Amino acid sequence: MNNKGFAITSIIYLLLLLFLILVLGMLLMLGSQKTILDNYKSTILDEITKTPTTDNYVQEGLVLWYDAKINYDKIQQVLINNDVFADLATNNDGSLINFASGNWHDNFLYFPGTDEYVTTNYAAHNFTANDDFSLEIYLQILAVNADSENEANSSVLFGSYDGEGYGVSWVTYDEDDTKYHLIAGLVNAENNVFTPEFEVTDYTRRKHIVMSYSNMYNELKLYVNGDLVAVEDASSGDYTTSLGDIGIGLSQTFDNEFLADYTNMELYSARIYERAISHNEVLQNYAVDNARYYYE
Repeated sequence: MNNKGFAITSIIYLLLLLFLILVLGMLLMLGSQKTILDNYKSTILDEITKTPTTDNYVQEGLVLWYDAKINYDKIQQVLINNDVFADLATNNDGSLINFASGNWHDNFLYFPGTDEYVTTNYAAHNFTANDDFSLEIYLQILAVNADSENEANSSVLFGSYDGEGYGVSWVTYDEDDTKYHLIAGLVNAENNVFTPEFEVTDYTRRKHIVMSYSNMYNELKLYVNGDLVAVEDASSGDYTTSLGDIGIGLSQTFDNEFLADYTNMELYSARIYERAISHNEVLQNYAVDNARYYYE
């Protein structure tokens, strides 16, 4: 090999070495960021678990807030009826449809999974095009129903898909291929966008679920138990106008592709924000819900 060839080979090796160093540096940086986030998650869980109060919840932009503990206490004090889910944010109370009085417990509302759901007027949460928002719900799925006709079952855990809307859905598949999925979606007359389905390996464990939409970043995000599990590009249209009431546990069909189903679950809390809350704020609310409802 002449000197020129040797020089070219040396340059190539040097460039490869620099590339490897760059890749390793990026991997180390990503690992460091994950470690920092994991440490923050652990710290905030530990701190809030010691002294959990409703004041610890993120308050900025809160426009709907259902809390089963507080609601049960109000019922016991005869401040509200059994068929009311009091909104602690804007007094846009929800209505319980087809529930029995015994469905209220001291810290949750029980959904038998027959035909029960909660509905609230959409007027206070009628996000128009380009509005940021977040949906948040803390619950425990108790049982799922597999369909013998090999079609999927779907339930809107929280949100609205009436013509145009948004929400987090629970999807189950037939018993021959049993899978349990969460999916967040934005729908309007011309455009649809859904996050990749997040497979739930243990549906019986309590789940803190957040769906957030940011118009600035054109992103639809899905968080489960404080972790960001799915991100989807939402730049192809305006999605956030809701023409229907907000539902919890509502049976839903998607153009007859899915068999409608109701969810057998325990509901602890639900909130709507008129902005896209940050990952740290998701962790904060998750810690409070966990402390108030799980570590009791």
